[in-house]
Amino acid sequence: MAKKGVVICVPGKSRAIRVTHPRRHTGIPLLGTVPAGPLAEAVEEAEETLPVSPGYFGGGPLFALRVRGESMKNVGIFDGDLAVLRQQPTVEHGQIAVVQIDDEATLKRVLYTATGLILKAENPAVPDKTVVANERAQVVIGGVYLGLIRSGHLRKR
Repeated sequence: MAKKGVVICVPGKSRAIRVTHPRRHTGIPLLGTVPAGPLAEAVEEAEETLPVSPGYFGGGPLFALRVRGESMKNVGIFDGDLAVLRQQPTVEHGQIAVVQIDDEATLKRVLYTATGLILKAENPAVPDKTVVANERAQVVIGGVYLGLIRSGHLRKR
């Protein structure tokens, strides 16, 4: 390890070494909750850092949100899961994303239409939300869904 420059042996002292590159704690910040149901106020406060390497989900500016609700259950996203997302302002047709309208956010599949977009629930018991073109300026994409963490288990999309 000394040859690689990771540690320095302290001269004159037996078994005394110094780490040259302190281990950085890496993980994915858990920012709060997001409803997977009707739009509800988003909570954005860092609760903790999940001890999961961002590289597992492809790296980049990642964050996690605790899912609340059952609107995405038909794609395997359940109440209490931790959704891992890549922070980005755009989403492609058909991708699942955190979408914010004014101060409310939700986790839904985003479908573009000729008149605007549809925030599609993946549970037939939950209605979709249609956003017409003149309201689209109020829509902000917070991040694109990459996978989830469920009770100690990782699952990529």
